[in-house]
Amino acid sequence: MAIELNDGWNMVSSYVQPDPDDIVEIAAGLVDAGTLIMMKNSVGQFYNPQFGFNNIPGWRVDEGYMVKMDGADELTLAGEAVDWDTAIALEAGWQIVSYYPRQGVDAILALSGIVDVLLMAKDGQGRFYSPAFGFSNMGDMIPGQGYLLKMDEDAELVYTVEEELAGQSSPYLQLSLLPVHPNTGENMSLLVLSEVAEGEIVVYSNGNLVGSGVIQNGKCGIAVWGDDPTTSEIDGAIMGDELQVLLHDGSELLPVEIETISGEHKYTTDGFSVLRILDINAPPEQFGIVAAYPNPFNNRTIITYNLKETSEIDLALFDLTGRRVLDLVSGQKDSGQYSITIQGSSLSSGVYIAQLQAGEQV
Repeated sequence: MAIELNDGWNMVSSYVQPDPDDIVEIAAGLVDAGTLIMMKNSVGQFYNPQFGFNNIPGWRVDEGYMVKMDGADELTLAGEAVDWDTAIALEAGWQIVSYYPRQGVDAILALSGIVDVLLMAKDGQGRFYSPAFGFSNMGDMIPGQGYLLKMDEDAELVYTVEEELAGQSSPYLQLSLLPVHPNTGENMSLLVLSEVAEGEIVVYSNGNLVGSGVIQNGKCGIAVWGDDPTTSEIDGAIMGDELQVLLHDGSELLPVEIETISGEHKYTTDGFSVLRILDINAPPEQFGIVAAYPNPFNNRTIITYNLKETSEIDLALFDLTGRRVLDLVSGQKDSGQYSITIQGSSLSSGVYIAQLQAGEQV
């Protein structure tokens, strides 16, 4: 069985029990090619070829694995294939499981046999299925991919492939207005409900874009990406970070008034929150710079900022020595949310700080 691996993080599985099952031997071709960075299972055991360390006991056909790659490659497994309807033992809580059927099957149908005790299912791209809220944007489960399942109790999974689809899946829609956040290997699931808005939803944490999605039939499923612990830079949300939700209506980012239906309005790895948009153009709840996107940028970026009350403001760009390099906005502004475009043609490559001052607030 050949498994295609993309650059970055992958969640994979097989319907073949490799023989031998030694992880180091199985991954030898990837290591020789210099493409494998790390492999880990759902209980945190891992193989790191750079440091010659492995504590994964062996490849188990019923388990899925996270694989981080430096470039695309192919993993080939040889051994005994299991039947598509072989039962998989599941435990309460999270686990990465294998997918046995040889064809693609919609997640709602494929997992219908355990729906009464299934809390959440996710794929490697952060798309998810929540039975409690009748939502799925996972589409088809496919051979070679692994899947994260959160169970309410121990159960046994036998995939369903031929019955009538009991629910209605919402295919994942590609973003057209907002950037797509790269896969960091860590995420939480956010379901946004809306009867008052259409467009694309963007989620920020500490001014950084951490997720986005398209509203379809009043629902939007978003993978909110966390920080990748295998890199030195902060490339996602940190545990406990407040999440800010904005709406892009096709022309601009707009603040929204939301209520929390389930979960918390904070980032938690593998967490699940449900929010409802109550109104658009809601008064900002917090003062400050909301976001810069895209970031990093080449030609231009858009700074979005909030004013809770009418203020005399000064918004400027500084370099890391503290030198003021660009005046952006000055004067009196009413309360609300504003955006300003920074043209980068006059700026040297580097890191800059945007500072907003309104009275004594900075």
